[in-house]
Amino acid sequence: MTVPWEKVHVFISSTFNDMHAERDYLVKSVFPELAEWCEQRELRLVDIDLRWGVSEEASLDQQTMNICLGEIERCQQVTPRPNFIVLLGDCYGWMPPPPEITASEFKAILQQAHNPEDKALLQEWYIRDDNAIPPKHCLQLREGEIAIYEDWEPVEHVCIRCWKQRQDEKDEQLRGFLSNILNEGDGVRLPVVLWSRLSFDMVPYLTERMVNGSPLMTFYNRELGKVSAVLPS
Repeated sequence: MTVPWEKVHVFISSTFNDMHAERDYLVKSVFPELAEWCEQRELRLVDIDLRWGVSEEASLDQQTMNICLGEIERCQQVTPRPNFIVLLGDCYGWMPPPPEITASEFKAILQQAHNPEDKALLQEWYIRDDNAIPPKHCLQLREGEIAIYEDWEPVEHVCIRCWKQRQDEKDEQLRGFLSNILNEGDGVRLPVVLWSRLSFDMVPYLTERMVNGSPLMTFYNRELGKVSAVLPS
């Protein structure tokens, strides 16, 4: 009985425009040698370079980011580390608007969008889906003239700007939340990289609601909840 070789998935992440040469070098020079090394150990190398992996239809359907994140998750699930290569340069790169936003988050974004034109544009492009649990707003398919990126770009910029304003507000609230916990007041200044990672890890455990006109943020973690349940009162 022949045992199938295990596959080693490696995702390449970088901005596209300023990293073509580096990506080409990996694909043409590095990965062939690495593939030979893997074959000697009955492994099959699969390099994921999405320069050719996202179709125009998927881009128009606002699925580019979901496809990228899905491929990264698949690499992490099937391959032990290392499974991710990031190439960093001076270019920040393209930042698409989120394809989906929860209904509660979308409401908060609208409240922060003081420009009526921005609000109208957000409501036009993000359609509420009440069949989802919880309800969410989905970014619509680009059709007709708006399928041309030059025509879509101004709309995209408004969506990103409004979304980022909301994220900045949440980051500021979380900083205040952590500052109160640490009893350090406004003197706490975490490094950007550390703060970004901490914020990303904590978001799934944070809930927010308005109380007497002020945002109230609550932190909950299932594991911590189990521990607190068995601690003596």
